[in-house]
Amino acid sequence: TIIYESLETESAIILQRNVSYSWSVTGVLNSKSETWSFYNVGPGDELTAPLPAKAISPVSGASISQTSTTVNLIWKSEDADNDIIGHDLYFGETEDPELYVENITGSRYNDIPVVAGNFYYWKIVTKDSAGNESISPVFTFGVGS
Repeated sequence: TIIYESLETESAIILQRNVSYSWSVTGVLNSKSETWSFYNVGPGDELTAPLPAKAISPVSGASISQTSTTVNLIWKSEDADNDIIGHDLYFGETEDPELYVENITGSRYNDIPVVAGNFYYWKIVTKDSAGNESISPVFTFGVGS
């Protein structure tokens, strides 16, 4: 217990982090206020979600060779905390592609079968160690179109 004397209605006091405090005010005629309590937390963890992935190859809207039978998808993911732990790849022939592969640790997935004349959609869900996720836009490409 520390007693601070003041003739003012406010007083600056240095507080420690991660410490519980309680305080009250005693007036000049020994009248005492109720007691208030609070906890001064430490600095908070600032955790940011990853940025949505960007398509590197094929770029969205691209047309790859009609002789291609597979495609390699390459993307770029960034996170200010640098704690990306994996990616989920959604891929298919519909505008809302289905989950294709989970927990890819790199930023590419190779040898996905494709058919000439078809149009494909893909997106990436980027996950970090704090449980944050970001969802990329849906990217598109055609094969020989």
